Amino acid sequence: MKYQVHTFGCKVNTYDAGLIQKNLNASGFMPVVSGQKDARIHVLNTCAVTAEATKEAVRYIRRLKVKDPFCTIVVTGCAAQVDTGSFSSLPGLILLWPIPTKAACRIF
Repeated sequence: MKYQVHTFGCKVNTYDAGLIQKNLNASGFMPVVSGQKDARIHVLNTCAVTAEATKEAVRYIRRLKVKDPFCTIVVTGCAAQVDTGSFSSLPGLILLWPIPTKAACRIF
C-alpha cells in the first residue's frame, strides 16, 4: 500500500517524518513518488507550537477527504497529543497517534 508523509511545523517534525518513513518502508509500505497522487495512507506529522499550524493540518485533512473519501489519515505529532478534539471531530477515518509511540511505528 502506498503512503505519503506530510509535515507541519517545526524541524523536529522533519526528523520524525524521516523515522516514520523508514519504519513504514521496513514494514512493506511504499512511499508515493513525487508527482503521483495515489497514496492510500496519509500520515500528518503535526505541530502545536502555533494555532495556525493546527488549523493548516485540519484544512489539509479536509482537502484530502474531498479528493479521496476512502483514504486513511493518521495524525501524529504535538497537535495530535494536545489538541485531539480538533482532529477527532473531523469526518472520516482518522487515527490519532500520540508522540510516545510514533517512533515505534513498525506496522499500522
